[in-house]
Amino acid sequence: MQFHDREYGVTFDFPASWTFGEGPVLGSIPVEGQILRAVVFETRISEIAGWPATSFAGDELEYAVQPVTSPEMCAKLALSPTDVQGGVDSKTIGGMVWNHDASDTGSAGHEALQNDYTAYTKHSGGACLLFRLTVHYLNGRPGNSPPRFLTSDELAAAKAELQEVFSTVRIDTPSTTQFSDPEYGVTFRYPVDWTLDKTSNFYSPLSVFGNRLPVRAVIFTKRIAGVPSWPATQFEGLELGYAAKPAAFPEACRNLSLLASRGDNSAIDRRTLRGIQWDHGHGGEGSAGHGIDEDIFTTWTSRAGGVCVVFDLAVHSVDFSSADSKNPRAMTESEEADATQQLVTVVSSVRLAPPLHPAAPAPHP
Repeated sequence: MQFHDREYGVTFDFPASWTFGEGPVLGSIPVEGQILRAVVFETRISEIAGWPATSFAGDELEYAVQPVTSPEMCAKLALSPTDVQGGVDSKTIGGMVWNHDASDTGSAGHEALQNDYTAYTKHSGGACLLFRLTVHYLNGRPGNSPPRFLTSDELAAAKAELQEVFSTVRIDTPSTTQFSDPEYGVTFRYPVDWTLDKTSNFYSPLSVFGNRLPVRAVIFTKRIAGVPSWPATQFEGLELGYAAKPAAFPEACRNLSLLASRGDNSAIDRRTLRGIQWDHGHGGEGSAGHGIDEDIFTTWTSRAGGVCVVFDLAVHSVDFSSADSKNPRAMTESEEADATQQLVTVVSSVRLAPPLHPAAPAPHP
């Protein structure tokens, strides 16, 4: 049998004799803040006589996620309050490196030997994947004689069953990651190998910086598939700036799409990307051997009293020769189109959250 979590890219296999559930079954309790995604368990193993002949109550594997922003935060989540091994260590299982901790807990005749594993993923904007492998015991039984405890070989068999399931865990490598701006309800996705920053990273700055808009994020790359970089061609890199400017009414946003066209109203057109209407303007310039070709997309949302959402898309180029005096060739039309499309794909992923307190926009003065 196979479980697959498409949202976080997690897959694992488990025996057909095991039972699948969506909540803790044998007594383990999820940690606050963690989102339980799946549970698989087995109360009978061929090598072990189950309760009440022995104290063995079953094997259980729980899979949960918790949103985090860094691998370091994820590593801390592996540490159990009932740690028995002196802290978190690192283990490689199934070719993957995991943070690991072991713990022993129990109450009211129920005991649990737990091994917790965590790993960080960039899926869904960053999350910690948590797997808890638990061997459950019941120390009480009908009548007066308690069940016998497991032998060392039986305990090893119970642990091995869980480890065999856990060793099948696979995590897809995400192709994109998410940026979120909760203040204005804006999210978008961009390739994982691009860099997130707050400043421009090229000789020619983005127009949103030149016009002093409140820039919330910048993403950029100097390498893309299918387009050779300088000095083979004049291609220097791609850059996208996201800015948000408070505005009480939608009409105030339209003029912001003129940032790259230097005020030429004829350059504005209306485009719809994934259900969102944008005003779009285009322009470019160059100096000292550096060029910038920009597309500006603007739209309005009533979130936080009204705001213009601005995306400044730039293809950067250089036309001077390299140290070995080789002159870079100009990009082909196909390469230019491909570079621009990669930026537009990011804008196409934009989602705008509904306003916290819906209200009609203020009238144009």
